[in-house]
Amino acid sequence: MKVVGTSLLVLAATVSSAVWQSGSLAVVQLGDGISPPSSSAAEVRIVELNRADGTLTGSTRDVTYVGASGIAIGGTTSTEGGMNVFGLEAYIGGYQVAPGSSTSGADRRVQRLNLITGAVTGSSDLPAALFTAVIRDSGPYGGEAFALATNQGVQTGTFGSGTASNASGSDTNVRFVSGNHGLFAYSISTGGNYRVKEIGNSNILLDVSSEAIIVADHAISSDGLTLYLASDSTSVGGLWRFSRPNTSTQFSVPGVRIFTSQLRHIALYETGGSHQVFASYKSGASSWVYGFLTADTAPASSAADWSTMAPANTMFAGLGVASASASLSGQVSLSDWVGGLAGRSMNFTITPVNSSTVIHSGSVTLDGSGGYSLPLSQAVVAGSYDCYADSSLFLKRKISSVTITSSGASGVNFVLANGDVDDSGEVDAADIDAVIAEFGPTSQGINEDVDGSGEVDAADIDIVISSFGSVDD
Repeated sequence: MKVVGTSLLVLAATVSSAVWQSGSLAVVQLGDGISPPSSSAAEVRIVELNRADGTLTGSTRDVTYVGASGIAIGGTTSTEGGMNVFGLEAYIGGYQVAPGSSTSGADRRVQRLNLITGAVTGSSDLPAALFTAVIRDSGPYGGEAFALATNQGVQTGTFGSGTASNASGSDTNVRFVSGNHGLFAYSISTGGNYRVKEIGNSNILLDVSSEAIIVADHAISSDGLTLYLASDSTSVGGLWRFSRPNTSTQFSVPGVRIFTSQLRHIALYETGGSHQVFASYKSGASSWVYGFLTADTAPASSAADWSTMAPANTMFAGLGVASASASLSGQVSLSDWVGGLAGRSMNFTITPVNSSTVIHSGSVTLDGSGGYSLPLSQAVVAGSYDCYADSSLFLKRKISSVTITSSGASGVNFVLANGDVDDSGEVDAADIDAVIAEFGPTSQGINEDVDGSGEVDAADIDIVISSFGSVDD
């Protein structure tokens, strides 16, 4: 095991100009590096570590509270500081108070941050008068929604709303949440019940109550068949691996106890067919991050491949891997269109096969040849989907049963029918009337110029007539 000591690490706040890299490990770092952290509010930074050996790269994102943005987290409070990273975005929550202040009675805040650009892409202020729960961990819940692990259960809300509501029923002592490639789940340890359950329906994914394994953070592989569990139990703590034969059953116990020292936060990264797991633990005046680079095959009681101790007067907490999102890509052909393609906006929708439930949607622009690449959210797990594409003037078209893997899908090519001038979803008499009303030269790029030639003429009427009666898929 490679051990990286504090003598090799430079406090990230002093070297913040380096560029973040996709595929790097992001870790929450608490404290200013000058005075020892306490239970009072501490500075919050997200620092970048090399996945291969745990060394700090020097890149950092400072998310410390400064009024309108940022947060503070109790420096030595072991139950706070959780973070989830999905794609390139980190979800993190805390208090709206300055470092050094008491967190008692403070307003809360949850934010979503793009680790590559540093931009805050979502934020929600939760006033203490309405939201009294302690935020332990933060993660996505699809689209603009977030999920929080709190001492009052799983709380879900939407960025910008300023409110959150219970999504775990009577389960209150929730420790962590996770998106798990669209399988939203939470871990709970209370009253002798140690479980990982689905958010929303409380379906039990893992039950280790009989093993008396205190459940901390967890991560599930993209195929849904392997679950990694961090436990901070004093007797059976560490890193555990559990498996199941299919996604309709619970994970089997007993599992494999890969690592036997206490752990609390965990992150999984899949690469080259292997599972890399990273975990952290803070206690007292020190904290560590560990790397397990072949966790899927590691035997019981293994050593970590590397470990990194937090720099002096700082603490490590939550962590995740910043990785480029999976994408849906291909070509779009626009029937009877002679105008340019570059920069034209396209709308995409993805649903389960033969379902109207939208699990992902987004808009991107075409390149000069009609090519597109749509980033996919973690809600799109590996499987088969119906994919839709549409654009103003053109009817929506569907490609059925597209196989999407953990990296997405390519070669998904659409051909869109022309002539829906009023974007009603049907080519009818109203579209013909609209073309006739605008007959003549135009330079405005209006829909009535159905073929994009720069003139509304007989050719445009002919196109509408040829598509008459056609509707959206």
